[in-house]
Amino acid sequence: VGGKVVLVTGGSSGIGLAAAIRFAQAGAITLICARDEVKLAQAKQEILAAAGTDAIVDTFSCDIADEAGSAGDHDFHFRGSVR
Repeated sequence: VGGKVVLVTGGSSGIGLAAAIRFAQAGAITLICARDEVKLAQAKQEILAAAGTDAIVDTFSCDIADEAGSAGDHDFHFRGSVR
């Protein structure tokens, strides 16, 4: 998964966070989403601590069960190239 973009829903805790850590450690460009922005920020720091500060991790707060809240234009800016 090195260099690939991986989206992990529920990435702020539990299995989602554990998966996000593993993806980031493997070199994936890791995007985590969940509802709680504070937990997302904490999860991002935990992922970077485990995977290293060179890991590319971004967060997005949304409720994927809410179609209206998940739809629309979202602009993500990653360090590096996305292919």
